[in-house]
Amino acid sequence: MPTERSRGQPSWVFPCALLAALAFTVGRHVGPPGPLYWDSFAYVGQAVTGRVGGLLLGRPAWVLAAHLAVSLARALGATVAVAEPLLRYLCLATSALAAPLTARLSLAAGLSPREAWWAGLVVALSPAAGHAAFAALTDGPAMTLSLAALTCAATGRWAAAGALAGLSAGVREPSLAVLVPCALLAWREPRRARCLLALSLGASVVLALVAAWALTTQPGWWQGLSRWREAMQAEREAHHHGLRDLGHYALWVLCLGPAAVCAALLTDRARFSPSRWKAFALWAPAMAQLALLALYQDIAYAPRYLLGVFPCAVALPAGVRLARSAHPWRWLLALGLPAILAGPYLRHRELPLRRALDETPSRLRALPPGALVVTGQPCPAVTLTRTLALEDPRWWGGAPPSWRVLCPAWGRAEPVSVTLFRARREGVFVVLDDRPGVWVGPGQRALRAEVLRWASALGDPPAPPVYSVLR
Repeated sequence: MPTERSRGQPSWVFPCALLAALAFTVGRHVGPPGPLYWDSFAYVGQAVTGRVGGLLLGRPAWVLAAHLAVSLARALGATVAVAEPLLRYLCLATSALAAPLTARLSLAAGLSPREAWWAGLVVALSPAAGHAAFAALTDGPAMTLSLAALTCAATGRWAAAGALAGLSAGVREPSLAVLVPCALLAWREPRRARCLLALSLGASVVLALVAAWALTTQPGWWQGLSRWREAMQAEREAHHHGLRDLGHYALWVLCLGPAAVCAALLTDRARFSPSRWKAFALWAPAMAQLALLALYQDIAYAPRYLLGVFPCAVALPAGVRLARSAHPWRWLLALGLPAILAGPYLRHRELPLRRALDETPSRLRALPPGALVVTGQPCPAVTLTRTLALEDPRWWGGAPPSWRVLCPAWGRAEPVSVTLFRARREGVFVVLDDRPGVWVGPGQRALRAEVLRWASALGDPPAPPVYSVLR
């Protein structure tokens, strides 16, 4: 990757644009053609309503930006149906910037232009990064903001680095860890105290502004942190981390790019030793975070949790190794082939769930008032449909929805059987969603089995309007 010229336009503009375009194309090819991730549905609902969610501080900076984008689209005449595709493409465009930023960060860390180019290619061609990028999620934008913060820190722009780190934390709170490598970079500067102060002030000001917006516009925002901690504690007690989770973790690391991971393992570690401080300050904290993520209780669900550490832990060392290869075209094929194959493979695997999600709104229209829907992976789609219908009656076109949903989520206040037996006493119409592909993972299948046991206790067949199966 070329360095900057002394005159005219910097020579890295075209390569960076090429990396961003490549990352955008990979995300469009690999990513799902609609909402699929559990959290995406909640994020779309929050973007429409402008209310933060229940995850830690609620991603207030992301909610504010997404709400402004959706509100502008609605002001121009669009219905709430535009919210999800609009956010999906905005997230993809923002996430695609991570590839050129990785290349720029590599140059700032002392890697050669060729090594920086390969590091950017590793991020651009990652199947896992592309799949998460083309979704209404915070992971991709937070990765981009964190890389921007690190690039500013590596080039001595400490206040900007702190501000971008604070903004990244407002998009996804775990991104605040990016301050660790930023502080390590500042530690070796001649004016260490001044650099650290500028870094801290930049982050504090942005976080204070985000918190002020949340405190003044979100009722009960601060109390939500306590509710989140209690729910996470209950989930940790119910979910025992084991070999299955570690197996998924190993698989997710490979999903970042099998060839890239192999290249990173074979790289010259001397290039990331403390004697090369900038590269070491970026690589070592990311590797520590990558190791700790093996113990994260939800790591079995998706590789997107690894995206925050992917560029520095994998892409930078892989770039060093790939740049020295005598057969670059073979490595390029090894990097690109998984992304090419991942698109059709994932679409085929996700097809039953994709169909169930797409037809969920029309299925809900046929339910009687007050019905209780028991479902698995489409559960947040049911909640989102209700949110959109209440926010935009013009889009819904019918009576306001009054059905409820029972989700296989953490934080449930009582056993499922208690909820269902109470519904029966009250004459509520209970609907079990048993369409193909809707029950994903052992936790959701356990809920389905519990509902079936409850249904079998009602007699065969259960008398309507107590119970019905949606197929």
